[in-house]
Formats: sequence, structure tokens, C-alpha cells
Amino acid sequence: MVRSQSNNPFKLDLLVGIAKSSSSFGGGISIEPKYCFNDKVSVGLKFESANAYGSISATGPIISGPINSVSSYLITSEYYIGNYGRQKRTRPFFGVGFGIYNAIFEAENAKHKYDKMGATLRGGVDIKHFRLSVEQNFILSSSQYELNFLTLKFGVTIGSRKNSIPE
Repeated sequence: MVRSQSNNPFKLDLLVGIAKSSSSFGGGISIEPKYCFNDKVSVGLKFESANAYGSISATGPIISGPINSVSSYLITSEYYIGNYGRQKRTRPFFGVGFGIYNAIFEAENAKHKYDKMGATLRGGVDIKHFRLSVEQNFILSSSQYELNFLTLKFGVTIGSRKNSIPE
């Protein structure tokens, strides 16, 4: 069993990255405050804005053109698999999230906004105070537009650097 020496169970992830939908590449930024129950499990919130979609016309997606955006507000959970490396500071993880996605498309002088429920599956690695993650975002939608998108993000973690010790 492992317990934490840290008295502060809160941390904040600040991330930037690229987003890929079926019609476009774009960029994104996310802020994720978290509460760490122990060295293996955390629960938090994800606030993300990504430019992941190509422009659309009345007949569907157009590959080129201005980028449209999606914002997400999710409750997340992560599980850390272990501590690796010489100083035990490399921590692979996987996680899930559920919440609301707000997608906005501008098409031929009209604006389409979708507020939809969705989920994310994520995996990655924390190395010291740096974080690299890949996330697939699934947006539940009956619209004619493909709303799902993938993100690759890199960032920093502030707070709650836990030093694990065996019990």
C-alpha cells in the first residue's frame, strides 16, 4: 500500500495542444482542477476550448475554411498505474470524463450551436510536473455533423506533488 506525504490533495493541470476532427485540425487549451484521493485516483473538472472543426455549408463539412469551436465542461476521473523511472516520477494514467459539449458552427451567414452530452477517454503520462495526454472526445448528437474529436495535449501540473512512501 502507498500513502501520500503531501498535505495538499489539490492540483491544477494547464494544457495546450492540437485537436483533430473528421474535417479539420486546430488547437486547444484546457484547465483541469483536481482532487487526489490518494496516489492512484483523482477526480476533477475539465474546462476546454478547442478549434476542432472545419467550416460547413448547407450540404455538410468543407475541408478548408475558417475553424469552428467546441467548449467542454466535464467531470473527470483518472487512475495512475504506478511510479516508474529512476526517481519514480514517471506516472502513466488512464481516465474518463462525462459532461456537456458546446459546439458552434458558422455556415453561410448562419450560426449553429449544439449543446450536447458527451464523454472522453484519455491516457497519458505525467513526468515530474509535466503532462502529455491523448483524449478521444465522443459527443452524443443526432445532427448531420460529425462532432467527435481527438486531442493531443502537453502541459504543466501545479500543486500536489506527491512523494509516495510505502506503508
